[in-house]
Amino acid sequence: MMSRGARALGFAALIIAAVVLFVNFFVFEVNTKTQAVVRQFGQVVRTVDQPGWYIRIPVLQRVVLLPGQDRLLDYNARTTEALTRDQKTVIVDSYTKWSVADPALLLEKVGSIQGAQDRLDDIVWSVTLNEIASRTYDDLIRFARDDIMAAATAEADARAREFGIRVHDIRIRRIDLPEQNAQSVYARMASDRQQVAQAYLAEGEAEATRIRAETDRQVAEILAQAAREAAEIRAAGDAEAARIFAEAYSRDAEFYAFWNSLQVYTEALGEHTTLVVDKDDELARYLLNSQ
Repeated sequence: MMSRGARALGFAALIIAAVVLFVNFFVFEVNTKTQAVVRQFGQVVRTVDQPGWYIRIPVLQRVVLLPGQDRLLDYNARTTEALTRDQKTVIVDSYTKWSVADPALLLEKVGSIQGAQDRLDDIVWSVTLNEIASRTYDDLIRFARDDIMAAATAEADARAREFGIRVHDIRIRRIDLPEQNAQSVYARMASDRQQVAQAYLAEGEAEATRIRAETDRQVAEILAQAAREAAEIRAAGDAEAARIFAEAYSRDAEFYAFWNSLQVYTEALGEHTTLVVDKDDELARYLLNSQ
């Protein structure tokens, strides 16, 4: 016969085994990073998105654990070629942030996380190509990338909701030209930039010419005004000189005539000049008398 201690030990082992079996077959756990879908005969009977331990009916019910709604998943979309509005072929590399919005719908529509990613690949590929096709290559390079990502995210999310998928963000890593097209496109872009530069230079030269012409006109006006004022001043000076001369002449006509003669001789005779005059000449008499 077994001893009482052996019987107790065997009973305890039986209890532990029963608990383990119960946990394995009747209980499932949902943690903070997961959510669960309970299916019975292929139909969804309930979903669980709160952490804790839950009961299920073994054999009849199957529990599928999926990432929680707040857990963001990364999906690297396939690198693909796209055609821009101006018929330029570009290579697009992107990735997507997504989550499980409706676990029951996701299982019904696509069956699994892998199926969700396959569906997401088709959606992201389609909306990205459509957005790129609506823009030129120059727009993509310079400033349209953020617009593309925002528009693609909104469109992809709207399409993905019917599969229980939420698209949070589509990010474009790079947009490149195929190697065989890169050099020709770069050359064309350089030519376009050169044409723009030449247009700016021509516009600047035209503006400089206009400014120079305007400056020359203003200088001519200033010089003409100065010449008019100088002529007026000279005329006023000449008039004043004539008035003074006339006044002096009226006071002593003989002296004025003599003074004029001296001015004529002063202007006519240079240095070391010998002057021969008649002794009866007025100048001779003045010089002889002064001695």
